[in-house]
Parts: sequence; C-alpha cells; structure tokens
Amino acid sequence: MDEKLKRRRPEHENGHQHNSSINTLEQLKALCRKRNIIIKPTLDKLIHSCPNESQMQLFSKLGIYFSHLNDAVKNTGTITSMLLCGEGTQKTKRQINQFLGTDDCDIKAVALSPVIKSISSICHGHGFPKARDVDALLKLPSLQKDGQLDRKRLSSISSANHGKGVPKIVENY
Repeated sequence: MDEKLKRRRPEHENGHQHNSSINTLEQLKALCRKRNIIIKPTLDKLIHSCPNESQMQLFSKLGIYFSHLNDAVKNTGTITSMLLCGEGTQKTKRQINQFLGTDDCDIKAVALSPVIKSISSICHGHGFPKARDVDALLKLPSLQKDGQLDRKRLSSISSANHGKGVPKIVENY
C-alpha cells in the first residue's frame, strides 16, 4: 500500500510533495510521520470538530499544508494553533470552513514561509491567514534590516500580537 501512495503523490526535488491526494486520516498521519512531524492530540480535536461531510476536504488541505512545511516545524501545532478554538466550538467550525475555502496555492505559500512559527503565533485562534497578508507583513519596512527580514523584530511583533491576528497595519501597506 505504501508503494501505491508513493506513486500517487509526485514529489519535488527537495523531497516535499507537490500535490496531495490525502483523503483519509491514516494517510494524513502517515505523511506527518514521513516528514518527522509529531502528531499532537490537538490534530484529532481539530478533525473531530469538522463536519463528517467535509473531512476528506480537510484531510486534503492539511496534506497540502504538512507536505510544504519547512523542516524546522516539528509538530502539528502550527495549524491547530490557528484553527482550533476548543473542540467542536462554533468558532473552530468557522475557522475550519474558512480554511476549507482557502485556495491550495495560498495554503502552500503560507506553509512554505520560513517564519511559519511566528505566523502561527500571530494567528493563534484567528484562523488561517491570507497569503497576501503574510507577504505584506513580511515586507513591512519596519521589519527589514539591511534589505532582509529581521527575525528578531518579527519575533517581537509575534510576541506582542500573539493571538491577535495579522496586524491591521498590513491592510494599509
């Protein structure tokens, strides 16, 4: 069966999957194990908060997310932090529905961010961010130093805005 899965999911040259055909919880967990991503109990809570009729779509979207994360992410907490606001709560259901409506290319773009941990902290409980908002945030002049993203400044913003969502200043940028 593993051989079938490998043939069905083409991979990038760097080993990350390009497209995901994840449609079961076991396939999703196998992907995480293959990528050395620790599966936290909150992932099951997130999945159980999703209506049964939408779970296959959720597995697929999560597969895209996990297949494009950088190797610095060691567990499933980055996504559950953004989407899970208590198992089965209305807010969690809204966050899941918003995530399900996110284009695959946007999920991939956010997951590929080298600072996804900071983004996850900022968006804690506020849902999955828009790729354009993440891009605008990371390009803010106040976060640049010598033409590069200043990770210390981003860390400060991340700490100050933990759970507040992407700062409103990004909307005006």
